[in-house]
Amino acid sequence: MTGAMTVFKVAMNSFTSYSAIMLNVVAIIALRKTPSFPKPLKILLLSISASDLCVGLLVQPLYVALAMIDERNPIFEPLARVNTISGTIFCTATLLGICAVSVDRFLAIHLHLRYQEIVTHRRVEAVVISIWVLSAVLSLPRTRTPSEKTDRIILAIMVFITLGCLVAIAIIYVKLYVVLKHHIMQVQALNINLDSQTTVAIEDTARQKKCTVAIFYLYLTLLICYLPNACVALMIVVDASFPFEIIHFSDTLVYLNSSLDPLIYCWKMRQVRLAAMNILRNIHFRC
Repeated sequence: MTGAMTVFKVAMNSFTSYSAIMLNVVAIIALRKTPSFPKPLKILLLSISASDLCVGLLVQPLYVALAMIDERNPIFEPLARVNTISGTIFCTATLLGICAVSVDRFLAIHLHLRYQEIVTHRRVEAVVISIWVLSAVLSLPRTRTPSEKTDRIILAIMVFITLGCLVAIAIIYVKLYVVLKHHIMQVQALNINLDSQTTVAIEDTARQKKCTVAIFYLYLTLLICYLPNACVALMIVVDASFPFEIIHFSDTLVYLNSSLDPLIYCWKMRQVRLAAMNILRNIHFRC
C-alpha cells in the first residue's frame, strides 16, 4: 500500500469518524425530542443512528489505527480482528435497519388504518433486538483465526446478505410507489366532495409520502455506499487472485454512510430538522 493511499484512508476516516459521532449524537437527541414522531419509525431510526454512531466511535478509529501500525507489530492482529468484528456488527445493523424501516413505510401506506393495530411498539422493539442479535451472530465467524478460505466464505455470506437486502428494498419501493399512487388517485377522487374526513385523508397521505421519500433517500445513500463494497467482495470470492487489499478502500465508502444518514434525517424530515436546529442553537448560546 502506497503512502498516498494510506494518507487518504487516514484523513478520510478521521474526518468522517468525527462527523459520524457528532451528527448521530444530534440526530439521536433530535429524534428523542420529537414526541409527535411515529413511535415505530422513531425506534427504527434510533437503532440506525446507534449503529452509525458506533461506526464513528469504534470502527473508524480502529481502522485509522490499523492503517498507521506496521503489520508485524504484535498488536496489529488483535486490533484487526476487533475492527472486523465491530464493523460486521454495526454495518450489518445499519443495513438491516434500513431494510426494516423500508418495510415499516410499506406497511404504513399499505395497511393505512390497520397500521397502528399491527405495527405495535413491542413488535418493533422485537424487530430491533432481532436485527442486533443477527448482526452479532454474523460476526461470530470473524472471531476465528483468519485464513484465505474462511475469509472467502464469510465474504460470500456478507455479499449474499448485502445484495439480498438491496434488492429486497428496491422491490419494496416499487410496490410502495404503486400503492402510494393508488392512494393519491383515491384521495383526488374524494376531493370533489371535500369534507373533514377527506381533508384528514389528504393530509395523512401527504405526510406518509414525505416520510417515505425521506426513507427512500436513505436507501439511495445505502446503495451508493454499500454496493461498490459488495461488488469488490464478490470479485474476491469469484477470483482468488483478485487483490484482497482493494476491499479496504471500499470499506471507507461504507463507513461514510454513517455520516450521511443523520444528514438525511435532518434534511428530509421537518420535525427532526427543527429539533436538531434547536439543539445546535442551544449549544451556540451556551458557548
